[in-house]
Amino acid sequence: MLLKLCARCQKVIQAPNRYCSNCQKIVDKEIEINKQRNMSRYNKNRDNKYKTFYNSKDWKLLKEAYKIKHPYCEMCQEEAKQEGKYTRRDTSQRTYTNTNRLATKTRVE
Repeated sequence: MLLKLCARCQKVIQAPNRYCSNCQKIVDKEIEINKQRNMSRYNKNRDNKYKTFYNSKDWKLLKEAYKIKHPYCEMCQEEAKQEGKYTRRDTSQRTYTNTNRLATKTRVE
């Protein structure tokens, strides 16, 4: 068993871990707070008309309808078509890696 020091409190821990169990909880909370802070900063810089649209009921319905009609994300679907491996799967096995790609199909004027 390989041992090393916790990156935060310097306690001895097992090797694949970076933090001890106590510090891992603290670090996870800090990461979540930083994510929320960064998202808040991002949203402050967005144009208000886009914020309104992407939080609207219309957009949410459109997004869900698009996901049902297109079970792959656009990038994965294009790769599969080029490789000749495209087969339609059950919609419960969707492979959406980035829902922001849906924004390319819809414009807000």
